Parts: sequence; structure tokens; C-alpha cells
Amino acid sequence: MHPLTNRAAKLSLASLATLALLTGCSDSSPGGDPEPEVNQAPSMLVPNQLSGSSPSYSLTLAVSGTETLTFTATDPELDALTWQILPVSGEASAVGLSVNGGANGTTFVLEIATVTAPASHALVLVVQDTRGNATAIDLVIVRSGPPSLTSVTPTSAFATASQPVTITGEALQLGGAATTTVRFSGALGNFTTVLDDMTVQTSTPTTLGAGPIAISVNNGFGSATLPSSAFTAYRNPPIFFAADAALDSGNGSAAVLARDDTEVHAVFLEGGNLVHRASADSGATWNAPQTLSGSETPTEPQVVVDGQNVTVVWVGDGTTILARNSSDGGGTFDPAQVIDGTAAPANRPRIAASGDRRYVAWLAGNPGLGLARVMASASSDAGANWATPMLVDDGGAVQGGHEIDCHDNTAWLVFTDERQGPGVPGAYTSTTVDGGTTWSAATLRSAANVAVSAPRLCGDMINVHTTWLVGGVLRYSASTNAGGAWSQAVTLQDTSNGAVTEPAITCDEDRVFAIYVAGGNSVWVAAITATGSLPQQTQLSTASVVAGGPQIYHHGNYVFAAWRSDDIGSGAARIQHALSTDVGQNFSSPVGLGDGTAAQQQPVLLVEGASMLLCWLDSRGAMPALFVNRNQP
Repeated sequence: MHPLTNRAAKLSLASLATLALLTGCSDSSPGGDPEPEVNQAPSMLVPNQLSGSSPSYSLTLAVSGTETLTFTATDPELDALTWQILPVSGEASAVGLSVNGGANGTTFVLEIATVTAPASHALVLVVQDTRGNATAIDLVIVRSGPPSLTSVTPTSAFATASQPVTITGEALQLGGAATTTVRFSGALGNFTTVLDDMTVQTSTPTTLGAGPIAISVNNGFGSATLPSSAFTAYRNPPIFFAADAALDSGNGSAAVLARDDTEVHAVFLEGGNLVHRASADSGATWNAPQTLSGSETPTEPQVVVDGQNVTVVWVGDGTTILARNSSDGGGTFDPAQVIDGTAAPANRPRIAASGDRRYVAWLAGNPGLGLARVMASASSDAGANWATPMLVDDGGAVQGGHEIDCHDNTAWLVFTDERQGPGVPGAYTSTTVDGGTTWSAATLRSAANVAVSAPRLCGDMINVHTTWLVGGVLRYSASTNAGGAWSQAVTLQDTSNGAVTEPAITCDEDRVFAIYVAGGNSVWVAAITATGSLPQQTQLSTASVVAGGPQIYHHGNYVFAAWRSDDIGSGAARIQHALSTDVGQNFSSPVGLGDGTAAQQQPVLLVEGASMLLCWLDSRGAMPALFVNRNQP
């Protein structure tokens, strides 16, 4: 039999060594050196139902089949033999595997019963003599059958522009026995990679028609199909609906929105109340408005959503940070909780979410008196309970402009701090790695003794990006180890096109895209598509009119941008949007949307896959009001 040279044999060496120590492998002559002893490994004969050759074998059996595998072995020195199975991966019960009989002797029998679902199990089978020498083989048992599918993420793409998607299910790999293909309404997916039995990644074909798309997966033993409602192909370029939809009753303001797949949540101020509305179909229809605030005067709402968990945070009466949580997709909300309530002013709440983790940061204290400090609180149960608020880092001087993002139990903050001297705010970062229990000491990221403004932050797992303004210049720094260390700051955009204002950033791993207004009237995007690469600048608007409120979103191959173009006071202001389907290399020409003829401002952009939703403040009525529109499949 082949010696222990394969992967499975190596995995069994530790167990064999332990057995050798227990049983002893050599004798010593009294008063002399050990006498060499020759002990040959047992020889194993595998059943003919197996495929492969020594030392790696496999058995592929339909889920409804049964099989008996009988292994035999002989030892050259006629030593007694012991058998053992060393699990490598998978569950033995999932493939119907059981041992028939004892583990001693020249014969070892494995029984394989019927199972209910396809599965695979890898193991090492070892036979060993009493003096510690052994032979081992790899054995992979595959119970073949069609795959099953659970979900696809994202749930949409542009019909003629490829986008990476991830499909989850079962029986996609089957221990390497399956050859998996993915089709979108019959067209093969591109660059398909099976990560494991439950995950396959692919890219959409560029030949899809707009509308619902049926995704099918074949593993060589059968196929499964997600319902066509699970995935949608959208037109490219995007076409919005002809009529806008009113979100409020006619005098709403301060709208913030969040979405998870097709679930969209809008929170806004109206008539002295904080109002919530939800949509389960990407903004096509909305449920009835519900008031979340109480007797207090609400301001500065924030909202996050993860699955069915929705968390809303706001300032009450200018001094109290309040939160309400829903675990049923916004159908009902728990009573309001006071996260922080003092007589001191409170403002600028910011919230971030990752799974069940929630992080909130705000400013406590009067900035005019030099007392404003960044405070933070966290929740580990999707906002049901909140930790005692704590100062992030008190440098003894006024702080402000903070932004927050997170991944699981790690969260990052960027803020301005005047600890270098009054009127000299620097850009500082702080990190928590224990779910908000402690925060690191603030570290200066901008140049010493240089005043900065408008810090921005975004994170994606271990990649974190931050920008700030220095006299109309946009500066940038990044961390590739979850905020442990940061790169030296570089210029993302200088003043060659005019002073930079109103930056916003989005990121995807080591890619970062910043949108900004240059010279007050042109909108640009600066892109860094890999850590350390030089920024690429793209001008989105060339109109010689004022611009503001830029928004940007990035996922996969797509980059979305929106902004306000033209003057609000004159009534000419309109929301514009542009799209890149090649990771920001090229953008479509700006286009507007909406059926109104009055000023539009304060755009809010939400994206899932290729599904776009825009909300804005519109002056078409007696009072400014909130409207929404979305692109069509």
C-alpha cells in the first residue's frame, strides 16, 4: 500500500503518533543501543464500488441509494489490526454513513443508508497494527442530487451591464463532484466560481431583457430555479417613472432613508412630529405614515435597517437622544428609549449598523462655550437595549463634524477637534474593537496645526476610508487593517477646478469614490480603485450654474451619483443623476427626473443592485414637500 504521503494521511499523523507512544514501537537491549526493528505497514484492499486510486477514493451515490462498503487489510507480520475514522469535513449522518461492526480485525464495514438531501462528507480511514505502523486513505462520499437555492444578492442588475452576484443554496459543490453552472433566463453567467457547497459567485450576462429574470443553477445532478420575482433586470440607461410620488402630506422636511434589498424606510419631520413610512417593494407603494415622536420637539432624525430590524434615532427638545426600534420591518415600534438625556445641548446624531450591532454618536455640550464633545453608545441586540453613553476621547477642546461607520464589533469615528488650539480643528479618528465598550485615543490624521473641515468616513470590513477639506483641497487617508494603522494623507483633489465643497464618499473594500462640488458649480467624482493607486477625476456636470447636495453610492461595477443643479431661490433647481457601469471609469450624461416645475433640492439616493430610489424636497406646492421616484425595470 502507498505510504502516508497524501493530505489525508498527513492529517492522521498526529493520531498515529499518539497511538505509537501509547503502544511502543521498539525494544532496547539491556545495557546497549536499541535494536533496529522492521515493521511493515498493513496493506488495505478497498471495495470495488469506489472510484479513484491510492490513496484518494470517492463514492458518488444518489440520495435514494444504499451501499455496503467492505474494507479488508492484512499485516505482513500478522499483527492485530485496529481501524479508525478521522472526520475531515461534513457530517457523517448527512451522507447516511454508519459503521457496521467493531473497529478491530482484518475487516471493516461501512453502511450507507438513504438520505433526504444531497450532501458530501470527507474522511480519513486508517488501519494500524499494534506496533504503530499504519496505512490511511482519503474517502469522499457524495450523495448526489439536484441543488436547492435560497437567495441571490444583489437582487437586480442592469440588463446590458454585467454585475457580480452571489447565489446561496445547498448542494452546489458536493465535495468537488459537482460541475455547477448558472443561467439568467437561459443565458450563462460569466466568471462563475463555486466557493463552497452553499455559495456560488457569478456575473450577469449583458444580453438580458429588462424585467423579471429566472435564475437557475445546475450541479450536474439536477437543477433548481429561483422564482422570477427574486431578480430583476433594469433598463440601461435608467428610466424613471413619469410621475413622482408624494411621501408626506405636504410640508415634510429633513428626510432620511435606509434600505435593505427591497425594504425601504423613510423618516422625516412633519407638523412638529417625527414620521415613519415603509415600502416593501423598493418604493413602489408605501404603508400609512406613523408618528414615532411623543410630546417632545423632534429634530435631526437618523434611520438604519438590517433585515426586519429598523432603528430610528433623533434629538428631542434639543437635549435628549432618543431611539425607537422595530423588529417587524417597521410594522410596529418599541417605546422610545432615552439613550442620553441631560440639560446640555445635544445635536448631530449619527448611526451605523452591522448585523445586530448598532452604534450612535452625537455631540453633547454647547460648541459656542467650547464644551461640545463626541459621545457614543452601542447596542448588541439590534437596538433593543443601549449601553451607557461614554465620551469617545476628551481632548479638552471643542469637537464636531463627526461621522461613524462599522463592521460587526468594530466601529470607526472621524471628527474635528481643536485640541491643537482654538480655531485650528484637526481631523481625528477613533476606533472601537469591542462593540463600543471602549474607544481608542483620538489620533490626528491631518497635518499638524492646519485647520480642516467636513470630515467624511466609510468602511467595508477591514478597509476604512476618510476624507476632509483643507482650504478647498480634498485630502484622503485609508486603513487596510480595520483602523489599526492609516496611510499617509494624500490630495484627492486640489483647487485646480475651483475650491472643493460638500464632499461625500462611498467605498467597496479598497475602492473609494468621492463626489464633490468644485468652484461652486461643477460636480466631480474622484476614484481610487485600489489601495495606493492614483486618483482618477471625472467631471459629471459642465453646466455653469450653482450645484449642491451631491450623493454617491457604489456596489460592484456600478457607481451612482445625484446632486442638485441650479439655483433654489429662482425655482430653477433640479435633481440630476448619472451612472457608471464600469467601476467609475465612465459616467452617463446627467439627466433630471420628476414631473414638477418648481425647485428641487436635498436629494437622498438609495440603491440596491440596479434599483435606484431618489427622494428630494420639492417646492411645487404651497409648502416644500417630499417626493420620491424610482427607475423602471
